[in-house]
Formats: sequence, C-alpha cells, structure tokens
Amino acid sequence: MQLITIDELKVIDEMWDADGDLERRHLVDIYFDVMDERLPWDQYKVPMYHSEIVGEIERVAQKYNLEPELMEKLIVSVDKNKHYTRSNAIKKEVTRIINQEWLHQDSLPEGEA
Repeated sequence: MQLITIDELKVIDEMWDADGDLERRHLVDIYFDVMDERLPWDQYKVPMYHSEIVGEIERVAQKYNLEPELMEKLIVSVDKNKHYTRSNAIKKEVTRIINQEWLHQDSLPEGEA
C-alpha cells in the first residue's frame, strides 16, 4: 500500500532543500534505505556542501551556542538570494529567519544587534 506518491516525495524533497538540507541527499538516501531502490531524480541530487563542510558548520554553531539548523537556514537563504543586486533582499530574509524565535536580540554579543 503506497502512502506517499513519487510526486509528493519530489515536493517534500524540494521543501527540505529549501529549508536547509545542505547535503541535499536526506530524502533520497532515506528512501533508498527503506525501499532499497532509487528515486528517479536520485542521480541528480548534488550536495550544496559535502558532509565535511556540514560538520564544520555544526562545530561552529556549537562553539557559538547556536542551533545548526539556524546556520543551515541562513546559508540556504543567502545562497538563494545571492544573485540579487540589492543586498536589501538578503537582509530582509536573514531578519525573517532570525525573528522566527531562533535568536533573541538580547543574546547577541554587544555591538552586533
């Protein structure tokens, strides 16, 4: 009995990519582990960053007492907006992410708020 269609999995995969999956392999790898077959787009899933880089991002986040997921969301957001000529788009997106209860202004070091 199929609970989720391939089309629905594709949409979920795209959502995960947009939401901070820096390796961009989580869904296709989970599917392979469970179903023992590859999704049609598996071979096209190229990581944004390889596992060593993701590990370093997690170490930096831990060092500064930040959630790795926050760092990942910020990186994906900057990458998504990098071609805009006005930096205002990136600033608005970063502010939106930070204001999603990830970080409170009073927790920032002096002078960084």
